[in-house]
Amino acid sequence: MPTESLTGYGYLQNMPLNGFNPYSTSTASFGGTTFSNNSSQTFGLRADGSHKVNADWKLLYTAEYAKQDAYQGGNSLIDAHYWRLGGGAGFGNWSARLDHELLSSNNGLYGFQTPLATGHLFQGLGDSFLTTPKQGIADTFITLNGKLLDVQLSAEYHWLDSDSDFSVSGGGTSSHYGQELDLVAGYNYDKNWSGKLEYFSFKEDAIYISNTSRKPDSDKFMATVMYTF
Repeated sequence: MPTESLTGYGYLQNMPLNGFNPYSTSTASFGGTTFSNNSSQTFGLRADGSHKVNADWKLLYTAEYAKQDAYQGGNSLIDAHYWRLGGGAGFGNWSARLDHELLSSNNGLYGFQTPLATGHLFQGLGDSFLTTPKQGIADTFITLNGKLLDVQLSAEYHWLDSDSDFSVSGGGTSSHYGQELDLVAGYNYDKNWSGKLEYFSFKEDAIYISNTSRKPDSDKFMATVMYTF
């Protein structure tokens, strides 16, 4: 159907040097791992659609699953999966939806990686998770999109947790990274000029997260002007 799609995909990534200079004597590492070879194969299936109910309303949905394993000598601990399930509704120029996305952990030893993806569009726009921690990421988020006076508006709120518990300072464990609010306003002045304002606010969980798992509070503001020709 023209507004609905089913996509299968496979990524076979031979990355023994992980993009590092092959003549460097430093230890190669990537994505929060300490592996010297992060080569992986990932196969998945995604269903995505916008099903029209009537002239004004439409139903939105996404369902996706992928499995990631070692490939071409990659470390044997590379064994994780990904899934996303979400849906919502649209009315005119406005839409709202609720989604849950999981980048799983192999018992805290490896987290599902997306080395060729932009990190800015996932797990919050504030770039707190440009690579997946070994404990994985479970992201539950609400999205609201709309248009007001030719200004494109978007708001998201994320509850960010881990798949495997991690140690916290003072003893004990936690599975809560924190929450993030993302606000975006974009405007196309004409066919050549456009601009965008973005605000991101990540708040760490009340429990102080120790070592490399910690994601401290962060507030960011970004203004973009673009000329297209």
